[in-house]
Amino acid sequence: MGSSAIPGALRDAVEALGMVRDLLLTASTEWVKDGGREEWDAGDLCYSLARETDALARRATALLDGGPTPLPEKQTSPGRRRPKGRRGYPKYLVQGDVLRKIGLRRDKRTEYEQGVPRSHYQRIGEAIVAAARGASEFRADAVIDTTSIPAYEVYIVLGLMKERGIITSPRRGYYRAPHPERITDAMASTWSELQISTTDAVQRRTRS
Repeated sequence: MGSSAIPGALRDAVEALGMVRDLLLTASTEWVKDGGREEWDAGDLCYSLARETDALARRATALLDGGPTPLPEKQTSPGRRRPKGRRGYPKYLVQGDVLRKIGLRRDKRTEYEQGVPRSHYQRIGEAIVAAARGASEFRADAVIDTTSIPAYEVYIVLGLMKERGIITSPRRGYYRAPHPERITDAMASTWSELQISTTDAVQRRTRS
């Protein structure tokens, strides 16, 4: 195969890996619903395969973008991510087609929860890409005005993207995207990672 065919083939591979990951997650959920010991074992295997496929997809995506390929999960350094608030807040998870943020109220004890539908998550991502390509820095207002999505949902997504290192905030109220062309793929990978983590947590609670 010539070198000119590699980018197209790699792009197809990334798309295929994403489809395989989603199918494995679905299979895992269907196995677990049946509840028997053999079904739990099969569900665990599908879930493990989904995690491995997701990690491979993220490495292939990084290679496609021309950036450094991330190391496997056990070797990656957690120091690159912004530290969370007290007791590990805010927390992000995916339940069905909703991104959920769990935070702490001012008393630092009471939790609150907010959600962002997946369709809004995707629209916010598209608006962020447009804003980032149009200027070196952008404000949340630019995204809110473009999408007509509730402001709190936009800030949830911006906060998650900032935590993941997809965007930065050089000063209060302003955001910057070092690589706007990578935002869409990075957001899709983030959704999948949170979906996998949430499935893992549900399975642990069910077994306990």
